[in-house]
Amino acid sequence: MEYYVFTAGVEGKQQYCISVLPQNKAGMPQAIAGYLKSAQVDLAEFEENPVFKAFLHAFLAKHLPTEPDFLKEGQKVGNGYVYLVDKRTKNPKGDVPMPDIIGAINFENGNVQPDSYLPNKNYKLLTAKGFMGLPVALEEALLKELQQP
Repeated sequence: MEYYVFTAGVEGKQQYCISVLPQNKAGMPQAIAGYLKSAQVDLAEFEENPVFKAFLHAFLAKHLPTEPDFLKEGQKVGNGYVYLVDKRTKNPKGDVPMPDIIGAINFENGNVQPDSYLPNKNYKLLTAKGFMGLPVALEEALLKELQQP
């Protein structure tokens, strides 16, 4: 997922922000993924924005149950949880590090169970492998939703 680094006034002081939207479109707190100590994206200096993370999980709880590829996987599984894995993970069917599991939805008899989205509290927006990544359709919908007033 593409990201942008810029300075902005946050709580009365200038901070380096990392966002999934360019500065001219990132006016809402939920568009800021986190904060940096400099313009350099450094994992050790990255602080996640809880407002963005809450928005992301609320967005996924709403949209993931209707995402066609996710539904197909749930139909294959039948019963149990299907996990949304960050695109940083090269083999989502193999060993997936906990910080790359975004969340999961429960399926019974191949059907999504209502309100069953579980966010992974250990999911990290930025790891040594890079910034977060979603499937294309979800990424496009997230960017669109973040730009709505």
